Amino acid sequence: MSRQIVLALFIAPALLALLPALASAQAWQEYRRDDLGFKIEMPGKPEIESTEDKSADRTVQSTKADVTYGDAMFSVSVDQTYVKGASIRPDDEYLNRSRRGMEKALGLKATSEKQFTTNGFPGHEFMFDVKGYYHLIRMIVLENRVITVSVNGNRSLETDPVVRRFLDSFAVLVTR
Repeated sequence: MSRQIVLALFIAPALLALLPALASAQAWQEYRRDDLGFKIEMPGKPEIESTEDKSADRTVQSTKADVTYGDAMFSVSVDQTYVKGASIRPDDEYLNRSRRGMEKALGLKATSEKQFTTNGFPGHEFMFDVKGYYHLIRMIVLENRVITVSVNGNRSLETDPVVRRFLDSFAVLVTR
C-alpha cells in the first residue's frame, strides 16, 4: 500500500471527526445589548421577544432571547420594573426571594446555590436537578434590572462544555 493511501486512511477520519466541532464553532453568535449593559455568546441565532406589562402603578419591561441547541434551551432575559414615582432597585435579597419563588412554582428545591459578583454587581447561581430535569440559572442584579441567564434540559449541565462556554461568556458592560 502506498504511503499516500495510508496517510489518507488516517487523515480522512480525523477530518470527519472535526467537522461537527467546526460547525458548532461557527454557529455561536454574540448577543449584545449595550442599552441593557451585557453581552453573551449563544450557540446559534437567538429568537428574541420583548414585552411590556403595564398596570396603574407599575410597568415591567422584559426582553428574552432563546436558542435551542441539541437537547437544551439556552436563555437570557432582562426584567426592568418601574413603579410610578420611583424605580425598583433589586438587591441580593431579591435573588433569594426569586429562588424561593422558583422552588415553590416548580415544586422542587435548588440542589446547589452560590453567590458571586461580576463587575461589582451581585449575582446568584442556582441548580435544580430532579428526576432527569436540570435547570441551571444565573441571576445578576444590574442597576434597576435583573438579568437571568439559564440553561435547561434533560441531562446534567454543570460540566457540559457548551453550557460552560455560554455561562462563562456572559459579561457585564458597566462597572459599579
